[in-house]
Amino acid sequence: MGGVRVKIRGIYATALTGLLLERGFEIVSPSEMIRDRFGLPDDPGPEEVLIVDHRDRQGVSIEGVRGATEEVVAALREALPYALFVPQGLPRPRGPGGPLAALLAAKARFLAEFPRPVKEALDGIRARYVPTIPGHHHLKVIDPARVDEAEAGAAPEDLPGRAAELLEALVYRHFRPGKEVEVRHGKAGDGFFWRGTVARFVPGEVLVLERRFRAGGRTIRWRSPRRRGITGRWSSTRGGGGGRGRTSAPTGPP
Repeated sequence: MGGVRVKIRGIYATALTGLLLERGFEIVSPSEMIRDRFGLPDDPGPEEVLIVDHRDRQGVSIEGVRGATEEVVAALREALPYALFVPQGLPRPRGPGGPLAALLAAKARFLAEFPRPVKEALDGIRARYVPTIPGHHHLKVIDPARVDEAEAGAAPEDLPGRAAELLEALVYRHFRPGKEVEVRHGKAGDGFFWRGTVARFVPGEVLVLERRFRAGGRTIRWRSPRRRGITGRWSSTRGGGGGRGRTSAPTGPP
């Protein structure tokens, strides 16, 4: 694995830099902050692999020379077993093959999804190099500037308290009973959204959302046509491994 040249940008840069350096990869074109944290030279590249954030910051895109990219993905998969790596097709030129087609064939791209256990593992790696609040990457997805501000100059004993303040300001205040929220149901490289109303919320423990279906379509639980008035409930508990859905009988005429 040693010798593969990787450029990293985004909210996971410190953690991924540390992880890959520990496994013998070479970091090129590091930002000034990364140079200071790791004592790296100002190596201008070029890189063989580029790692950047997704647009939603829930993971990263990994793209570059095929063999080098596959080495990086293999190292990350070994270190972060709960991460999901989805290979992505690259655009193909129209018409007959040529130098561009050969170049694209020599490249590879993966999308990596980082669910909460992966973010927590990356928090631990980052904390080996720089003071890191609990839940750093989870919170930084929401507001990177607020997290940087909270960590700046904080003593180690103050970090848990600052994390709790950010959780209240950035997360918990959005889940008051009766408030409508949007839920993203994530899937490999895809997903969909739905809206529900907060029925119950105990910070850090349980979240129950209620949803009223319109006529048409089918309920997930019943596998039967939806009727007006069907109410669905979705709940998630700490350590429960995800959400659970439940539908109740119609409360109005079909």
